[in-house]
Amino acid sequence: SSKGMIRLLKALKNNGIMMILPDQAPRLGAGIYTPFFGHPAYTMTLLHKFINKTDATLLFGYCLRSDHQAGFEISIEQAEFGYKDVIVEEFNHRLNHRLEKL
Repeated sequence: SSKGMIRLLKALKNNGIMMILPDQAPRLGAGIYTPFFGHPAYTMTLLHKFINKTDATLLFGYCLRSDHQAGFEISIEQAEFGYKDVIVEEFNHRLNHRLEKL
């Protein structure tokens, strides 16, 4: 909803945290086709918009089961690529490439 988006933007502007799962399917008109594992994937443009409107820091988080099945290891890393002041097509290309590496 638009109210939810406004709350998210305000939270990010106030140093809040937002998490977006990469498997979210954007609604029609809210994404662009970007390569992902060699196939065009309809990738959201929302993340690009939020970063440009809030100057938020892009982080990647992931969770892996530990070797002995005793628990999980959680990692949070900064983006290894430039993501500010790039066009959405380049941003999404870099984003999907990073997700492939994860």
